[in-house]
Amino acid sequence: METTRRQCCHQPAMRPETLLRLLAVLLIFIGLSVTGAVSEELVIGFEDLDHYPYGKPSEDEIFVGYQRALLEAFAEDAGHDLIFEVTPPKRLYLRIKEGDVDMFIPDNPDWSLQYKQGIDVFYSDVIAMALDGFTVTPGRETETIGQDIVHIGTILGFTVEPLFDGATREQIVFDRASRYESLFKALLLGRLDAVYCNLAVANNVLVAIGKDPDAVVWSDALPQFKSLFHVSSTRRELIEELNGWLRSHAADVEALKAEYGILKLESHDWGN
Repeated sequence: METTRRQCCHQPAMRPETLLRLLAVLLIFIGLSVTGAVSEELVIGFEDLDHYPYGKPSEDEIFVGYQRALLEAFAEDAGHDLIFEVTPPKRLYLRIKEGDVDMFIPDNPDWSLQYKQGIDVFYSDVIAMALDGFTVTPGRETETIGQDIVHIGTILGFTVEPLFDGATREQIVFDRASRYESLFKALLLGRLDAVYCNLAVANNVLVAIGKDPDAVVWSDALPQFKSLFHVSSTRRELIEELNGWLRSHAADVEALKAEYGILKLESHDWGN
């Protein structure tokens, strides 16, 4: 009677370093499955407006300022790559609807409503607060609109007419320009009575044209109000990812605001 021998094949034990590598890959996979965060290339749309230190177009870097620095910090931690594109508002929301733009900065639920019809837009937490108002030369702070204040300068793309009632609006001449520098030069030369602007932007522009920030003051007779800046997207999961980062990196966000001179303005008590 023949006896059949069975051989037991013993596999060599897995090396510790191999086991650690496999464990690391497994943990990464589990982390992605839980958070849903996947590295990707994101197209960031912004308007061709000089709104520094918040943001402005630049020949060398396409887009510079606090808003870019904020998104780059987020993208670096999340592993995303960013592409910044200048896009007019009307075309921007068409591209968003078509899925060609992943995020728009800055945005606000009350802005450009005529272009957002039929589009589900989601907004991030507030990334910055700006004080908007009308600047005049010293000594004209109490002059009245429509009588002393007639010629008002504003940047192209900003709609300020609704800030005034119909009767007052008819007494105002609005002059628009593509750059704030030309508006403030005209204001200082007496060719404009007031310029509608953001406080941080006004300070930056005056320094850029070699003037002291005290060369203009806020008008007490014209409206002042706060604007809240958000990042918007049609992708809810992307906004949720950004919001999670904003909340967990609040100290880093405050540091960026301080770096760009925004934090001190937000900390000031401007009233209502």
